[in-house]
Amino acid sequence: MGAVGNGLELICEEAAEDVSGAAELAARSSTQAVNLLQFYRAAYGRTGGAALSDPSQLRRLAHGVFDNTRIKLFWPERLAEEMPAAQAKLLLNLLTVAAEALPRGGDISLSAGEARRGGGAGLLQASAEGQGAALKEDLRAALTGELPEESLTPRNVHGAYARELAWRLGLALRVESAADRVVVAAVAADPPAS
Repeated sequence: MGAVGNGLELICEEAAEDVSGAAELAARSSTQAVNLLQFYRAAYGRTGGAALSDPSQLRRLAHGVFDNTRIKLFWPERLAEEMPAAQAKLLLNLLTVAAEALPRGGDISLSAGEARRGGGAGLLQASAEGQGAALKEDLRAALTGELPEESLTPRNVHGAYARELAWRLGLALRVESAADRVVVAAVAADPPAS
């Protein structure tokens, strides 16, 4: 991908006006593909790479995915500082889910705090706000563990993966919806019933 992007950049510099517009569009598409690949490698890859341990790189990866889209990302400056890699991976997965809740675009705000049971903010939280913001029911069920394994599809499996990541951290996922707003939060899991 990088080589394609570099080649397109060279064409843009040397091309006549009639092809430079097409070359610029192709270069932007190449950059977007590279950004997505790096983001997905960190969010879904076996280790996630160095990005998970570097807050500034993690933030850059997340913003790179939403450049030139209808989604605006609000990532607080110090959000991922001193965040363990497993939590950073979960945060990227919550970001992916929040983006899916915004088919018409909108705003995503990320936050981190203390894990609490029941109400209140979660340890990690992604809030999606925009016209028609909503999660599909099968994705919501995958996030909360209510979707049977045989019902997992390519469209909802990332919800089950996010739930698994949260479980490994001793957390549970909570989904709240209101008019044009969806919040996905990782909260302290309830202790097992005795």
